[in-house]
Amino acid sequence: MRQLMPPWRSLDNQGPNRGKQEASLALPDDEGVRRLVTVAHDALARRSLSRRQLETRLRREPGTDEEIARALDWLSGRGLLDDAAMARQAARSALSRRGWGRHRLLGWLVSQGIERDVAEAALEDMDSFDEAARAATLASAQAARGRRPDQIYRFLMGRGFSSSIVRAAVFDATRADLDDADPDPPGLSREDAEESDGNDEPLV
Repeated sequence: MRQLMPPWRSLDNQGPNRGKQEASLALPDDEGVRRLVTVAHDALARRSLSRRQLETRLRREPGTDEEIARALDWLSGRGLLDDAAMARQAARSALSRRGWGRHRLLGWLVSQGIERDVAEAALEDMDSFDEAARAATLASAQAARGRRPDQIYRFLMGRGFSSSIVRAAVFDATRADLDDADPDPPGLSREDAEESDGNDEPLV
């Protein structure tokens, strides 16, 4: 019977539990579920997917709702489909590459099919997440480019930082008081939008 190996497992893993682990990855007996599991595993080998995204992918294949649910449960039960772990990994990746604030990271994870409570927990688990420090770094960089305080404010709000953090970051970078600034500013300018990046990227 064919067995599946998680994409992240090392081929030279010779630990004492290897036999038990491989036995647990033997494909289900039900032919329909087995076929869906194989399709799902191949999809996960190409890119990370949330359970909701993978369910959408499997609905393009022949199979009943029950078979799809059983296939997803089989993968989850063996650690091949883990929204919580994937959300943590994706959030760290987006934080380092994009410099997004917590609000934008949360919205992005939810848009990728992660349940809101799972996404919130993933962000809470990020010990190194210093939102204020990241906002301050971005604000200083924008100020060095000659951007006005209101432009920096809109830029950071577009990145998903909270208003209080943005105001403090802008003040530290420019010594400008934004007490009169619009707490819910209009849409980003074209220049801001080009720097702000889209939300349609894969999770990792």
